[in-house]
Amino acid sequence: MDRVAMVLLLLTLIVSLAFVFLALFAYAPIFCSCVLSLIYTLYLFMAYEEHGVHHAQESENRFWTIFAVLLATVLFFAQDSPIPLGNWSPSLGFVSVVLLGYAMHTWDRMVHRRDLSRQVTLRRNTATSSLTQMTRLVDLGIPVEEQLERINACLAAIDMLYIPSTINNYINLRFVMSKEREIISIVEECDARALNYLVSHVKLGLLFYKIKDHNNFNSQYRSELIQLLAVVRLPILTVMSRVIVLHALQLIKLRANPRAEYWVRNVILNTHQDDLSELKTLTDAKGDYFCMNKLIHDDIKSAVTRQDILTHIRKEATVQQHHIQMGTTKKNKNKKHKIQSWRKVLSDVDDTLSSSGGSYPAGIDKRYPKKVVYPGVLAFYRELDLGIQGPAEWPKNRVGNLVFLSARPHVYKDVSENINHAKFARLRVKADGRQGLHTTPSLLAGDLASGTEYMMRNDMEPLALKKFDNFKRYVAIYPEYKHCFVCDNGQGDVRAGEMMLDAFPYEFEALYVHIVKDVTKTHGYCPERWKEKGLNPCFFRTYPEAALDAVKRQPPLIRIVGLRRVCEETVQDFYTIEKKKWQSQKQKAERRMELNQNLYEVNNYMSSLDLAPVPMIMAEQIWSNGEKVRTPYGIAVIQGFDSATDMYDVLLDWRPLTKQLEEHLATEEKKREEKKREKKPPRRPKNSDASVTSLETVVESEEHEEEKGGHLKDIIKALEESDNNLNTVKISNLTPPDKRLDKVTGGNRRLDINRNEPVLDIIADFKDPSVESMNHARAKVQSILITKYTPPVLPRVRDTSKKRFSFWGPKSETKNNNNNNNIRKAIFNAGERCKTDYGPGIIEEYQEERGIVVVKMVGWKAMAYLNEESVEIVSKGILKSLFARTNSKALEFPYAEGTKIKTPFGEGKVVRPLPLPTTKSTGKDDDVQTIGIALSNWSLADDKHPIIYCTVETAQ
Repeated sequence: MDRVAMVLLLLTLIVSLAFVFLALFAYAPIFCSCVLSLIYTLYLFMAYEEHGVHHAQESENRFWTIFAVLLATVLFFAQDSPIPLGNWSPSLGFVSVVLLGYAMHTWDRMVHRRDLSRQVTLRRNTATSSLTQMTRLVDLGIPVEEQLERINACLAAIDMLYIPSTINNYINLRFVMSKEREIISIVEECDARALNYLVSHVKLGLLFYKIKDHNNFNSQYRSELIQLLAVVRLPILTVMSRVIVLHALQLIKLRANPRAEYWVRNVILNTHQDDLSELKTLTDAKGDYFCMNKLIHDDIKSAVTRQDILTHIRKEATVQQHHIQMGTTKKNKNKKHKIQSWRKVLSDVDDTLSSSGGSYPAGIDKRYPKKVVYPGVLAFYRELDLGIQGPAEWPKNRVGNLVFLSARPHVYKDVSENINHAKFARLRVKADGRQGLHTTPSLLAGDLASGTEYMMRNDMEPLALKKFDNFKRYVAIYPEYKHCFVCDNGQGDVRAGEMMLDAFPYEFEALYVHIVKDVTKTHGYCPERWKEKGLNPCFFRTYPEAALDAVKRQPPLIRIVGLRRVCEETVQDFYTIEKKKWQSQKQKAERRMELNQNLYEVNNYMSSLDLAPVPMIMAEQIWSNGEKVRTPYGIAVIQGFDSATDMYDVLLDWRPLTKQLEEHLATEEKKREEKKREKKPPRRPKNSDASVTSLETVVESEEHEEEKGGHLKDIIKALEESDNNLNTVKISNLTPPDKRLDKVTGGNRRLDINRNEPVLDIIADFKDPSVESMNHARAKVQSILITKYTPPVLPRVRDTSKKRFSFWGPKSETKNNNNNNNIRKAIFNAGERCKTDYGPGIIEEYQEERGIVVVKMVGWKAMAYLNEESVEIVSKGILKSLFARTNSKALEFPYAEGTKIKTPFGEGKVVRPLPLPTTKSTGKDDDVQTIGIALSNWSLADDKHPIIYCTVETAQ
């Protein structure tokens, strides 16, 4: 669906909804007015997430409860409501309103509890399982299992499923406070190793939310618990535990507690160098909406706190970069800095990670089926992340550095982000069981403003600005990393990459652009400007091509072995695409050839380094050996298949069409006879004891079969008697099919057509090789050029003996032929459209003396010189002809083409008249216009007439 169709569909939907609402409003004005007001209130609530009602979960829960109560009141008590339950029974209506309000209240609490109970799932650097950790701690005398059970028991006691916490605290305040105090005591007194284990295995977000600050009793238990973890006992927490603490603070909303921003600041400012990089990376690798970008730039509202955090990050990044350049060790720990590429891989989603299938507004790439992941893209991400430093293969428990910059807008909370994160989770494992996405990526979404500008005005600049703004915020969090951007040229990604280089020339490393449309039509395309800035984007069609560029760069971005892995996984990814997803075999064959072309270039590079080649994608044989097919060169029989080149060895049948049609009819006749024999009942055995009446079955030939045979005879007879320029074949000189086959096989056997024997076996017995060369030929044909076999059809012979008259036909004149028969002959004028045996065309010239019509073909660059009989003028419709004659004025010299003029060089004809005058004029006297005159008495070597050019005054 393109942009125009999408906009029309959207407008149609809006207009339809408006008409439906007006119809409902005319029927129930009070009910519709109230519902419209509630819908507008809901829109304001969801659109303005910065409002104070979103600062705490309790406020949101109250809004949904009140909204449900008001909606139920309108539904049950409005006079013109379709369900006026309250008007019939006020008590029943009141109870229904209360029940719906409580149902909404409970449902919202359940959804929020589910989100709070979801624990952080990260691939830890250690392979030690939770059970092993608990066993070791128990062996050391640390009762961590008992402590975890006590915390869970206390949490279950204060977490009532169907009673709100406010009511529960009012009823059972002393009991709730005792359980909260017990939890705090466990966290305060436990060992350092036990504390890290408890933080990793308890539902910390739900724990923070359920423990309340009881202001009336001066018992700030929630603040006390968070103060313990984020300040007092922070030095003994590992990086993983700190990530979990920050995640829990995001879940309960930082604005719900005035000290929450201070706790986040303290956690980040007390984490340094490589630990700080790991903290940020792990926060982004949780696979949810709560990433480091949201924490710093959205959740923290204090500009002072945000600036303190970003300043600390830049300071630690500077120290890290100096350590990396000098290869020195840390001061506080006796270990070197991590050996890795220190690169963040940023990527677009639609038309870069997976194909949009041309679905607007997601993308425009129709080369691959919709939602198909491009072959080799996941391996390319992994190799860019792996780089040329560190381990040669991706470690199993390592957290990667992949982030997606999507143009899809952010909607209320994490609605749109969850769709993408669920897609990324499915990509972790491929369909054939192989490893998919090497890490859990983070996501930076767009906004509704830029998306609206793109859909309504087709303006891609807001999309580019939004992606650049997201990149600018992201670089502020990760200044110690280099950044590589993989995108496509369908929207504004290339322009965004250019702005990234302009603002961050040291942090921006490379730009890879997936070609989904003509490169010159890329938004912001300007090679001269890019060259001045030093921007060298790599435009590629396949990911092996992009990986080859990454290897050849100086310095290279990936290893040679990484290039091999990308190519090998590209081949495997192509094989795993389901057959039913391809729109046609031609689409699949074109993509296979495209990938093989780049794999061939990779193999050339490998051979230059004396390395083994990478595998190619083998084609699947569609047409079996011995099967008849149709090719651009005629009917053929499959003889073999080369899976590497996707080429079929075929034996072309170049016999006359009469022979081929004869053979086809004989084959069909034999098949019908076999079917009749199968349907005919078997003879009953003679019985001497009883007289049995024998029944005779008479099978009459079908009328359409006789018509086919008679039609064939008429065509053959017409071919024999026609005096046109076609190469005719005399049927009387042909050997009957049966005798001809006897000659071929030496008279020892007859060819059974139904056996589908290859024609090659017959031709091999010919003694005269010239007969084989004339009637058959061997060829290699690509699979995309082969179609299903269709019976041969003889050409239609034009019957010139009948007089045809059409009132609406083209202009014609009567001429006497040699037999003094009056026939109608068409007049061919230059510029008229016509039909030929080679397709439609436009008449360029008519050589009446020679009977030749020069036609310029439409659809392909060719000039044809054809007989008059081979050209048929396309007649104009009656309405078109009448309008053309009534609305157009006859052109005169010098604006008419074909005007005869006498020149000093002989008689001529105007072939290039003056263009029609327009209202606009240059007003200059030096604008001299000329006309072209073809000299009829002169002829060049190519039978064309020379053309002279002169002014109108000279011609007159």
